[in-house]
Amino acid sequence: MKWLKKIQWISLPLSIAAFVISWLRIDVYMTNDTFVGIMAGFMGACATILVGVQIYNSIDTRNSINKLNESFEERIKRLAMEYHQRLEDIQILENELQKENSELNKRLEQAKEERISNENMMQSYIHRVKGITLEKLQPFTAIILFYQGLDCSLKSKDIKTIHRALEDLETCVERIKNRVHIDTIHSNELDIISPSNLSQYDIYPLIEEKYTTLYNEIIEIKTKALQKKEEQKNE
Repeated sequence: MKWLKKIQWISLPLSIAAFVISWLRIDVYMTNDTFVGIMAGFMGACATILVGVQIYNSIDTRNSINKLNESFEERIKRLAMEYHQRLEDIQILENELQKENSELNKRLEQAKEERISNENMMQSYIHRVKGITLEKLQPFTAIILFYQGLDCSLKSKDIKTIHRALEDLETCVERIKNRVHIDTIHSNELDIISPSNLSQYDIYPLIEEKYTTLYNEIIEIKTKALQKKEEQKNE
């Protein structure tokens, strides 16, 4: 320890002094009181030296502790800054991931809507083809099929497909309007083509007036066809 080294340095000159006194054969005459005084003074000096060494060591230890505390505080501050920086980086990354996830969900939803729209457009086309095929033989069946095509086109929200389906229905009505003989099969199922059944679609108001007119004409054709059929039975 440091204080032991200092005592060693103190004892060195004392040893040299003792050697010089012995070599010069200096006779020292002292009484018991003098000896006791010298020993007491020597012990006091040693005690003072020891206390001084302890105080020095205490101060040195305190300085070392303060340096360690400052070092720890600097490390803690540095770690805290790094931690906050990492938190910010994680937050930025999380925000980017949420944004990408939101965009991906939008794309998936858009793709889903497009797929459903395409499927409805295809179904509308199929109903139209069937309606054209049955128009001459079963006009009311064809009207129901054209209506189903219009219903699918309204679901697709495609304006071109909607107008095409409506034009097919209008053409069918014009063709059977002045026919002498009309097959009445499926005429009792025309309730399904009521305008109220199409009012659920947002785009329907764009064609509401025209479709209502066609519906009234279809009901009039049905009434005349059933009356003529009844007259033929009575004959």
